[in-house]
Amino acid sequence: MTYKRWLLTSCLLLLVGGIAQAKSPKASAESSDSPKTESDFMMFFFRIGQWIDNYSLKDVDTAYITLPEHPWRIALTNSEIGIHSTFMVKNRNPEIGRIILESQTTPSIDLGFNVGLRSFGFGYSWDALHAYARKLNLSMGGQAWGVEFMRQTSTNIHSLLAFPDYQIPNTSNRVDLGKKEVWMTNTNVTAWYVLNARHYSHNAAIKQAYIQQRTAGSLMLSLSYLNTDISFGHDEEWAGVIPVILDNVREVVTHQVAVGLGYGINYTPNKGKVLIHASAAAQAVFYSINYISYSAPDSLRGFAYPSYAIKPTTPIHFTGTMRAAVSWEINKWVHLGVRAQADNIRFNANTDNGVANMSNWNWQANLALGVRLGVGRDRVNRALGIEPKPEPVIPASQEQPEADSKKKFVLPAWITDYFFSPMR
Repeated sequence: MTYKRWLLTSCLLLLVGGIAQAKSPKASAESSDSPKTESDFMMFFFRIGQWIDNYSLKDVDTAYITLPEHPWRIALTNSEIGIHSTFMVKNRNPEIGRIILESQTTPSIDLGFNVGLRSFGFGYSWDALHAYARKLNLSMGGQAWGVEFMRQTSTNIHSLLAFPDYQIPNTSNRVDLGKKEVWMTNTNVTAWYVLNARHYSHNAAIKQAYIQQRTAGSLMLSLSYLNTDISFGHDEEWAGVIPVILDNVREVVTHQVAVGLGYGINYTPNKGKVLIHASAAAQAVFYSINYISYSAPDSLRGFAYPSYAIKPTTPIHFTGTMRAAVSWEINKWVHLGVRAQADNIRFNANTDNGVANMSNWNWQANLALGVRLGVGRDRVNRALGIEPKPEPVIPASQEQPEADSKKKFVLPAWITDYFFSPMR
Protein backbone atom coordinates (compact mmCIF):
# COMPACT_ATOMS: atom_id res chain seq x y z
CA MET A 1 0.00 0.00 0.00
CA THR A 2 1.51 3.33 -1.04
CA TYR A 3 1.74 6.26 1.36
CA LYS A 4 -1.01 8.10 -0.55
CA ARG A 5 -3.44 5.21 -0.08
CA TRP A 6 -2.41 4.95 3.56
CA LEU A 7 -3.13 8.64 4.12
CA LEU A 8 -6.47 8.40 2.34
CA THR A 9 -7.47 5.28 4.32
CA SER A 10 -6.46 6.90 7.63
CA CYS A 11 -8.50 10.02 6.91
CA LEU A 12 -11.51 7.96 5.93
CA LEU A 13 -11.32 5.97 9.16
CA LEU A 14 -11.08 9.17 11.19
CA LEU A 15 -14.07 10.65 9.37
CA VAL A 16 -16.16 7.51 9.93
CA GLY A 17 -15.09 7.43 13.57
CA GLY A 18 -16.04 11.07 14.05
CA ILE A 19 -19.49 10.58 12.53
CA ALA A 20 -20.03 7.51 14.69
CA GLN A 21 -18.92 9.51 17.73
CA ALA A 22 -21.55 12.14 16.92
CA LYS A 23 -24.29 9.50 17.03
CA SER A 24 -23.11 7.58 20.08
CA PRO A 25 -24.63 8.06 23.57
CA LYS A 26 -21.13 8.26 25.02
CA ALA A 27 -20.40 11.39 23.01
CA SER A 28 -23.43 13.21 24.35
CA ALA A 29 -22.59 12.08 27.86
CA GLU A 30 -19.31 13.95 27.62
CA SER A 31 -21.10 17.24 28.17
CA SER A 32 -23.00 15.99 31.26
CA ASP A 33 -22.42 17.50 34.67
CA SER A 34 -21.14 14.28 36.25
CA PRO A 35 -17.78 14.85 38.00
CA LYS A 36 -14.71 13.25 36.51
CA THR A 37 -11.18 13.07 37.90
CA GLU A 38 -8.51 13.86 35.32
CA SER A 39 -4.93 12.59 35.42
CA ASP A 40 -1.96 14.95 35.66
CA PHE A 41 -1.08 13.98 32.09
CA MET A 42 -4.48 15.10 30.80
CA MET A 43 -4.41 18.26 32.91
CA PHE A 44 -1.11 19.23 31.26
CA PHE A 45 -2.69 19.03 27.80
CA PHE A 46 -5.83 20.75 29.04
CA ARG A 47 -3.76 23.76 30.08
CA ILE A 48 -2.02 23.85 26.70
CA GLY A 49 -5.37 23.63 24.94
CA GLN A 50 -6.79 26.40 27.10
CA TRP A 51 -3.82 28.64 26.23
CA ILE A 52 -4.39 27.99 22.51
CA ASP A 53 -8.10 28.78 22.90
CA ASN A 54 -7.32 32.03 24.69
CA TYR A 55 -4.85 32.98 21.95
CA SER A 56 -7.36 32.14 19.22
CA LEU A 57 -10.05 34.32 20.83
CA LYS A 58 -7.79 37.19 21.90
CA ASP A 59 -9.51 40.55 21.24
CA VAL A 60 -12.44 38.73 19.57
CA ASP A 61 -16.07 39.63 20.22
CA THR A 62 -17.51 36.20 21.04
CA ALA A 63 -21.01 37.40 20.15
CA TYR A 64 -19.75 37.34 16.55
CA ILE A 65 -17.02 34.69 16.51
CA THR A 66 -16.51 31.55 18.57
CA LEU A 67 -14.52 28.34 18.48
CA PRO A 68 -15.90 24.89 17.66
CA GLU A 69 -16.47 22.64 20.66
CA HIS A 70 -13.67 20.23 19.65
CA PRO A 71 -10.18 21.57 18.89
CA TRP A 72 -8.87 19.22 16.18
CA ARG A 73 -10.26 19.09 12.67
CA ILE A 74 -9.42 16.59 9.94
CA ALA A 75 -10.94 16.95 6.49
CA LEU A 76 -10.80 15.11 3.20
CA THR A 77 -10.59 17.56 0.30
CA ASN A 78 -11.40 17.23 -3.37
CA SER A 79 -10.40 20.03 -5.77
CA GLU A 80 -10.81 20.85 -9.44
CA ILE A 81 -8.08 23.10 -10.79
CA GLY A 82 -7.57 24.94 -14.06
CA ILE A 83 -5.25 27.42 -15.79
CA HIS A 84 -5.97 29.68 -18.75
CA SER A 85 -3.00 31.62 -20.13
CA THR A 86 -2.58 34.01 -23.07
CA PHE A 87 0.91 35.00 -24.26
CA MET A 88 1.47 37.47 -27.11
CA VAL A 89 4.77 38.33 -28.74
CA LYS A 90 5.25 40.64 -31.71
CA ASN A 91 7.59 39.17 -34.29
CA ARG A 92 10.26 41.47 -35.68
CA ASN A 93 9.20 40.37 -39.17
CA PRO A 94 6.39 42.84 -40.03
CA GLU A 95 4.74 40.30 -42.35
CA ILE A 96 4.12 37.95 -39.42
CA GLY A 97 3.23 40.58 -36.81
CA ARG A 98 1.52 39.43 -33.64
CA ILE A 99 1.76 35.81 -32.48
CA ILE A 100 -0.71 34.73 -29.80
CA LEU A 101 -0.33 31.51 -27.82
CA GLU A 102 -3.45 30.57 -25.84
CA SER A 103 -3.08 27.67 -23.40
CA GLN A 104 -5.36 25.99 -20.92
CA THR A 105 -5.21 22.87 -18.80
CA THR A 106 -7.65 20.03 -18.82
CA PRO A 107 -9.48 20.45 -15.49
CA SER A 108 -7.69 18.34 -12.92
CA ILE A 109 -9.13 16.63 -9.86
CA ASP A 110 -6.94 16.16 -6.82
CA LEU A 111 -7.49 14.48 -3.46
CA GLY A 112 -6.04 15.64 -0.20
CA PHE A 113 -6.44 16.20 3.51
CA ASN A 114 -6.31 19.10 5.93
CA VAL A 115 -5.35 18.84 9.59
CA GLY A 116 -5.79 21.74 11.98
CA LEU A 117 -5.64 22.66 15.65
CA ARG A 118 -7.80 25.73 16.21
CA SER A 119 -6.30 28.53 14.12
CA PHE A 120 -3.25 26.50 13.00
CA GLY A 121 -3.56 24.22 9.99
CA PHE A 122 -1.70 22.13 7.42
CA GLY A 123 -2.96 20.80 4.10
CA TYR A 124 -1.57 18.56 1.38
CA SER A 125 -3.10 17.26 -1.84
CA TRP A 126 -2.02 15.09 -4.76
CA ASP A 127 -3.18 14.79 -8.35
CA ALA A 128 -5.74 12.01 -8.88
CA LEU A 129 -5.90 12.14 -12.71
CA HIS A 130 -2.20 12.82 -13.39
CA ALA A 131 -2.98 16.12 -15.10
CA TYR A 132 -0.25 17.84 -13.07
CA ALA A 133 3.36 16.86 -12.84
CA ARG A 134 3.64 18.33 -9.33
CA LYS A 135 1.31 20.15 -6.93
CA LEU A 136 1.71 21.47 -3.39
CA ASN A 137 -0.73 23.55 -1.33
CA LEU A 138 -0.01 24.69 2.25
CA SER A 139 -1.72 27.20 4.53
CA MET A 140 -1.79 28.43 8.11
CA GLY A 141 -3.28 31.36 9.96
CA GLY A 142 -4.77 32.93 13.05
CA GLN A 143 -7.93 34.94 13.60
CA ALA A 144 -6.54 38.18 12.14
CA TRP A 145 -3.94 36.85 9.71
CA GLY A 146 -3.15 34.03 7.31
CA VAL A 147 -0.51 32.74 4.91
CA GLU A 148 -1.17 30.53 1.88
CA PHE A 149 1.35 28.82 -0.42
CA MET A 150 0.37 27.16 -3.70
CA ARG A 151 2.65 25.73 -6.38
CA GLN A 152 1.63 23.58 -9.34
CA THR A 153 3.38 22.41 -12.49
CA SER A 154 1.33 21.18 -15.43
CA THR A 155 2.29 19.47 -18.67
CA ASN A 156 -1.25 18.46 -19.64
CA ILE A 157 -1.95 21.72 -21.48
CA HIS A 158 -3.87 22.25 -24.69
CA SER A 159 -2.44 25.13 -26.74
CA LEU A 160 -3.58 27.12 -29.78
CA LEU A 161 -1.21 29.28 -31.83
CA ALA A 162 -2.73 32.21 -33.77
CA PHE A 163 -1.32 34.74 -36.27
CA PRO A 164 -3.98 37.48 -36.52
CA ASP A 165 -1.79 39.75 -38.72
CA TYR A 166 -0.42 37.02 -41.01
CA GLN A 167 -2.95 36.37 -43.77
CA ILE A 168 -2.28 33.71 -46.42
CA PRO A 169 -4.99 32.81 -48.96
CA ASN A 170 -6.60 29.37 -48.45
CA THR A 171 -4.55 28.82 -45.29
CA SER A 172 -5.67 28.95 -41.67
CA ASN A 173 -3.78 31.35 -39.44
CA ARG A 174 -4.44 29.14 -36.38
CA VAL A 175 -2.45 26.06 -35.39
CA ASP A 176 -3.63 23.50 -32.82
CA LEU A 177 -0.58 22.34 -30.87
CA GLY A 178 -2.36 19.66 -28.85
CA LYS A 179 -0.94 18.70 -25.47
CA LYS A 180 2.50 18.55 -23.85
CA GLU A 181 4.05 21.22 -26.06
CA VAL A 182 3.79 23.88 -23.34
CA TRP A 183 4.81 23.41 -19.71
CA MET A 184 3.63 25.82 -17.03
CA THR A 185 4.46 26.35 -13.35
CA ASN A 186 2.53 28.74 -11.09
CA THR A 187 3.59 29.82 -7.60
CA ASN A 188 1.48 32.05 -5.38
CA VAL A 189 2.35 33.06 -1.81
CA THR A 190 -0.13 35.40 -0.11
CA ALA A 191 -0.22 36.85 3.39
CA TRP A 192 -3.35 38.71 4.51
CA TYR A 193 -4.46 40.72 7.52
CA VAL A 194 -8.06 41.43 8.59
CA LEU A 195 -8.81 44.95 9.83
CA ASN A 196 -12.04 43.91 11.58
CA ALA A 197 -10.76 40.84 13.39
CA ARG A 198 -13.08 41.48 16.35
CA HIS A 199 -16.18 40.75 14.28
CA TYR A 200 -15.10 39.04 11.04
CA SER A 201 -13.27 35.73 10.58
CA HIS A 202 -11.74 34.93 7.20
CA ASN A 203 -10.71 31.47 8.42
CA ALA A 204 -14.30 30.67 9.39
CA ALA A 205 -15.19 30.58 5.70
CA ILE A 206 -11.93 29.36 4.15
CA LYS A 207 -10.79 26.74 6.70
CA GLN A 208 -13.81 26.44 9.06
CA ALA A 209 -11.41 26.90 11.97
CA TYR A 210 -13.86 29.33 13.59
CA ILE A 211 -17.64 29.69 13.66
CA GLN A 212 -19.03 33.03 12.50
CA GLN A 213 -22.18 33.46 14.61
CA ARG A 214 -23.29 36.83 13.29
CA THR A 215 -23.05 38.49 9.88
CA ALA A 216 -19.98 40.73 9.54
CA GLY A 217 -17.52 42.05 6.98
CA SER A 218 -14.05 43.54 6.90
CA LEU A 219 -11.46 45.35 4.86
CA MET A 220 -8.35 43.23 4.32
CA LEU A 221 -4.71 43.98 3.49
CA SER A 222 -2.57 41.51 1.54
CA LEU A 223 1.00 41.01 0.38
CA SER A 224 1.62 38.52 -2.45
CA TYR A 225 4.47 36.95 -4.39
CA LEU A 226 3.36 35.81 -7.85
CA ASN A 227 5.44 33.66 -10.19
CA THR A 228 4.76 32.02 -13.55
CA ASP A 229 7.15 29.97 -15.70
CA ILE A 230 6.01 29.06 -19.24
CA SER A 231 8.33 27.07 -21.50
CA PHE A 232 7.90 25.84 -25.09
CA GLY A 233 9.32 23.16 -27.35
CA HIS A 234 8.97 20.03 -25.16
CA ASP A 235 7.08 17.82 -27.62
CA GLU A 236 9.31 16.10 -30.20
CA GLU A 237 6.96 17.03 -33.04
CA TRP A 238 7.28 20.75 -32.31
CA ALA A 239 10.70 20.97 -30.63
CA GLY A 240 12.72 23.60 -32.41
CA VAL A 241 9.76 24.73 -34.50
CA ILE A 242 7.63 26.56 -31.94
CA PRO A 243 10.50 28.62 -30.50
CA VAL A 244 11.37 29.76 -34.02
CA ILE A 245 7.73 30.65 -34.76
CA LEU A 246 7.62 32.63 -31.52
CA ASP A 247 10.58 34.70 -32.71
CA ASN A 248 12.99 32.35 -30.91
CA VAL A 249 11.24 32.72 -27.54
CA ARG A 250 11.94 29.58 -25.53
CA GLU A 251 10.77 30.46 -22.00
CA VAL A 252 8.95 33.27 -20.17
CA VAL A 253 9.40 33.76 -16.42
CA THR A 254 7.68 36.37 -14.22
CA HIS A 255 8.47 37.42 -10.65
CA GLN A 256 6.04 39.92 -9.12
CA VAL A 257 5.32 41.34 -5.67
CA ALA A 258 1.96 43.00 -5.01
CA VAL A 259 0.12 44.73 -2.20
CA GLY A 260 -3.66 44.52 -2.09
CA LEU A 261 -6.73 45.97 -0.51
CA GLY A 262 -9.86 43.85 -0.46
CA TYR A 263 -13.16 43.27 1.25
CA GLY A 264 -14.78 40.11 2.59
CA ILE A 265 -18.19 39.42 4.03
CA ASN A 266 -19.57 36.47 6.00
CA TYR A 267 -23.35 36.11 5.95
CA THR A 268 -25.02 33.71 8.36
CA PRO A 269 -28.79 33.53 8.92
CA ASN A 270 -28.64 31.02 11.79
CA LYS A 271 -25.68 31.75 14.11
CA GLY A 272 -23.08 29.97 12.02
CA LYS A 273 -24.94 26.78 11.13
CA VAL A 274 -24.68 27.87 7.49
CA LEU A 275 -22.15 30.48 6.35
CA ILE A 276 -22.00 32.20 2.94
CA HIS A 277 -18.77 34.04 2.12
CA ALA A 278 -17.62 36.32 -0.70
CA SER A 279 -14.43 38.36 -1.01
CA ALA A 280 -12.41 40.20 -3.65
CA ALA A 281 -9.15 42.14 -3.63
CA ALA A 282 -7.44 44.54 -6.00
CA GLN A 283 -3.66 44.13 -6.02
CA ALA A 284 -1.08 46.68 -7.14
CA VAL A 285 2.07 45.04 -8.54
CA PHE A 286 4.83 47.43 -7.46
CA TYR A 287 7.80 45.13 -8.17
CA SER A 288 8.03 43.14 -11.38
CA ILE A 289 11.05 41.55 -12.99
CA ASN A 290 10.43 39.24 -15.93
CA TYR A 291 12.72 37.17 -18.12
CA ILE A 292 12.47 35.95 -21.69
CA SER A 293 14.83 33.21 -22.82
CA TYR A 294 15.67 33.00 -26.51
CA SER A 295 16.96 29.93 -28.32
CA ALA A 296 20.16 30.15 -30.35
CA PRO A 297 19.14 31.49 -33.78
CA ASP A 298 21.42 29.10 -35.68
CA SER A 299 20.20 25.91 -33.99
CA LEU A 300 16.90 24.05 -33.93
CA ARG A 301 17.57 21.59 -31.13
CA GLY A 302 20.75 22.73 -29.38
CA PHE A 303 19.27 25.62 -27.36
CA ALA A 304 21.67 28.04 -25.71
CA TYR A 305 19.12 29.78 -23.41
CA PRO A 306 20.33 33.39 -23.39
CA SER A 307 17.96 35.23 -21.01
CA TYR A 308 17.00 38.89 -21.00
CA ALA A 309 15.39 40.74 -18.13
CA ILE A 310 12.46 42.89 -19.16
CA LYS A 311 10.55 45.46 -17.18
CA PRO A 312 6.84 46.15 -17.56
CA THR A 313 5.62 49.09 -19.63
CA THR A 314 4.35 50.84 -16.49
CA PRO A 315 6.06 50.68 -13.06
CA ILE A 316 2.78 49.74 -11.35
CA HIS A 317 -0.05 47.67 -12.75
CA PHE A 318 -3.12 46.09 -11.17
CA THR A 319 -4.40 42.56 -10.87
CA GLY A 320 -6.88 40.83 -8.59
CA THR A 321 -8.20 37.78 -6.78
CA MET A 322 -11.74 36.60 -5.99
CA ARG A 323 -13.19 34.04 -3.57
CA ALA A 324 -16.54 32.53 -2.65
CA ALA A 325 -17.42 29.85 -0.10
CA VAL A 326 -20.35 28.09 1.57
CA SER A 327 -19.93 26.07 4.77
CA TRP A 328 -22.34 23.94 6.77
CA GLU A 329 -21.84 22.89 10.39
CA ILE A 330 -23.84 19.64 10.26
CA ASN A 331 -23.32 19.16 13.99
CA LYS A 332 -20.50 19.88 16.42
CA TRP A 333 -18.47 16.95 15.06
CA VAL A 334 -19.03 17.04 11.27
CA HIS A 335 -18.78 19.96 8.83
CA LEU A 336 -18.97 20.41 5.05
CA GLY A 337 -17.45 23.22 3.00
CA VAL A 338 -17.31 24.35 -0.64
CA ARG A 339 -15.11 27.19 -1.88
CA ALA A 340 -13.76 28.61 -5.13
CA GLN A 341 -11.10 31.17 -5.98
CA ALA A 342 -9.49 32.75 -9.05
CA ASP A 343 -6.18 34.66 -9.37
CA ASN A 344 -4.62 36.59 -12.24
CA ILE A 345 -0.93 37.15 -13.08
CA ARG A 346 -0.06 39.38 -16.04
CA PHE A 347 2.43 41.85 -17.50
CA ASN A 348 2.84 44.11 -20.54
CA ALA A 349 6.35 44.92 -21.74
CA ASN A 350 8.27 46.46 -24.62
CA THR A 351 11.70 44.92 -25.18
CA ASP A 352 14.59 45.43 -27.54
CA ASN A 353 13.42 42.26 -29.26
CA GLY A 354 9.78 43.30 -29.61
CA VAL A 355 6.58 43.41 -27.57
CA ALA A 356 5.54 40.69 -25.10
CA ASN A 357 2.27 40.52 -23.11
CA MET A 358 0.95 37.80 -20.82
CA SER A 359 -2.25 37.14 -18.83
CA ASN A 360 -2.52 34.02 -16.71
CA TRP A 361 -5.75 33.05 -14.88
CA ASN A 362 -5.54 30.32 -12.24
CA TRP A 363 -8.74 28.99 -10.64
CA GLN A 364 -9.75 26.16 -8.33
CA ALA A 365 -12.91 24.81 -6.68
CA ASN A 366 -12.65 22.84 -3.45
CA LEU A 367 -14.98 20.48 -1.56
CA ALA A 368 -14.10 19.46 2.01
CA LEU A 369 -15.78 16.99 4.37
CA GLY A 370 -14.34 17.17 7.85
CA VAL A 371 -14.72 15.88 11.37
CA ARG A 372 -13.82 17.60 14.63
CA LEU A 373 -12.03 15.54 17.28
CA GLY A 374 -10.47 15.98 20.71
CA VAL A 375 -11.65 16.79 24.20
CA GLY A 376 -14.51 19.28 24.23
CA ARG A 377 -14.20 22.78 25.69
CA ASP A 378 -16.83 22.07 28.35
CA ARG A 379 -14.84 19.19 29.79
CA VAL A 380 -11.60 21.21 29.75
CA ASN A 381 -13.25 24.15 31.53
CA ARG A 382 -14.73 21.87 34.20
CA ALA A 383 -11.36 20.20 34.79
CA LEU A 384 -9.61 23.56 35.12
CA GLY A 385 -12.37 25.01 37.29
CA ILE A 386 -13.33 27.71 34.80
CA GLU A 387 -16.89 28.91 35.08
CA PRO A 388 -18.75 29.01 31.75
CA LYS A 389 -19.28 32.54 30.45
CA PRO A 390 -22.81 33.71 29.76
CA GLU A 391 -23.96 33.97 26.15
CA PRO A 392 -22.88 37.39 24.81
CA VAL A 393 -25.77 39.71 24.03
CA ILE A 394 -25.75 42.44 21.41
CA PRO A 395 -27.45 45.62 22.69
CA ALA A 396 -30.43 46.85 20.74
CA SER A 397 -28.42 49.89 19.67
CA GLN A 398 -25.82 47.49 18.12
CA GLU A 399 -23.14 49.35 20.07
CA GLN A 400 -21.12 48.21 23.06
CA PRO A 401 -20.40 51.30 25.19
CA GLU A 402 -17.67 51.10 27.78
CA ALA A 403 -17.46 52.70 31.22
CA ASP A 404 -15.27 55.51 29.94
CA SER A 405 -17.06 55.86 26.60
CA LYS A 406 -17.50 59.61 27.22
CA LYS A 407 -13.76 60.01 26.83
CA LYS A 408 -13.57 57.95 23.64
CA PHE A 409 -14.89 58.32 20.14
CA VAL A 410 -17.13 55.31 19.50
CA LEU A 411 -17.59 54.29 15.87
CA PRO A 412 -21.11 53.33 14.80
CA ALA A 413 -21.91 49.64 14.46
CA TRP A 414 -22.38 49.79 10.68
CA ILE A 415 -18.65 50.57 10.45
CA THR A 416 -17.29 48.22 13.12
CA ASP A 417 -19.49 45.34 11.94
CA TYR A 418 -18.63 45.62 8.26
CA PHE A 419 -15.32 47.43 7.72
CA PHE A 420 -12.75 47.60 10.53
CA SER A 421 -12.40 47.50 14.30
CA PRO A 422 -11.15 50.56 16.20
CA MET A 423 -7.69 50.31 17.74
CA ARG A 424 -7.83 48.89 21.25
